[in-house]
Amino acid sequence: MRMLRNVALVAAVVCAFLPGCGSSQKEVASAGMVLPSPAVKKGHAVFAQHCNVCHPGGGKGVGPSLIKEVLRPQEIKDQVRKGKGLMPAFSPAQISDQDLDELAAYLIALWKHKK
Repeated sequence: MRMLRNVALVAAVVCAFLPGCGSSQKEVASAGMVLPSPAVKKGHAVFAQHCNVCHPGGGKGVGPSLIKEVLRPQEIKDQVRKGKGLMPAFSPAQISDQDLDELAAYLIALWKHKK
């Protein structure tokens, strides 16, 4: 139990120094972007909760930029479900299929906005 507490403490300290970990960074993900539909708006919320820590504003952070190239919705979903490299996989219990559809819609809208 003590080791688990130590791991949590180390993670919290590391996160404090990583770009995108602060709550103020959550708003950056759509700075200047009009969220065109309820699905894209919900996708933004999913992004802020699960993705922005490593991909602040969709750009490069701990993880690579998500706006350099556009992926098709199925490619986004596969990446989220399976993970890749340091990116963890997110199960349907963590991000529902509907939320994943909305996340994909948001990422595509973000890519178009930044393009």
